Amino acid sequence: MVRNYIKKNGLESKYSKEKLQRALDEIRAGTITIYKASVLYGISFATLYCRNKGTRGAIKKVKDVGLHFLRTSKVFWQILWKLWRNGVLVSVKKKFWG
Repeated sequence: MVRNYIKKNGLESKYSKEKLQRALDEIRAGTITIYKASVLYGISFATLYCRNKGTRGAIKKVKDVGLHFLRTSKVFWQILWKLWRNGVLVSVKKKFWG
C-alpha cells in the first residue's frame, strides 16, 4: 500500500434514494419489471433485485427470530414429544390435514 494514501471522496451513487424508492414501488406494484426499471432509472439490475427480494440494503425484511428460537429449543421438542406421545398431535393432524 502507498505510504501516503489519500482516500477518494468522489465515489457517490449514480442514483438518489428517491429514484430507488420509486423504482421499487413500481416493481412491487407490478407496473414495471425489474429489468425495465433498471434501464429507466439507471440502477443496476442486481441492486433492484436484491432490494426487492429483501436480501441487501437498508430495506431488509426482518426474520422471525422467535420462531427460529422456538424450533431449535430443547424444551420445545420435549413438549412436542409429549404431545405426540399422548396422541394430541395425531388428532390435530387429522383435523387440519385430513
